[in-house]
Amino acid sequence: MKIDIASETWSAVRKFCEKHIGLQTEIVLQPGRQPHEYDTARGEISAYRAVLALSAPMNVEPSGDYSKRTDRSGI
Repeated sequence: MKIDIASETWSAVRKFCEKHIGLQTEIVLQPGRQPHEYDTARGEISAYRAVLALSAPMNVEPSGDYSKRTDRSGI
């Protein structure tokens, strides 16, 4: 999937995610909370980062070991 990182929509999504990553980071850094609150905040940070990672180009690795191919017709 290709994302147009120059679009207004992506800009809004990026700003939303960055804002909420900051808010959840503040929660993680505050002492005295319940363990499940920290876990929830870390999970949300991870989810927002996953959304932001959608704009990164995907590195596709070829499957299989090409050195062991028996079909040499393309060489």
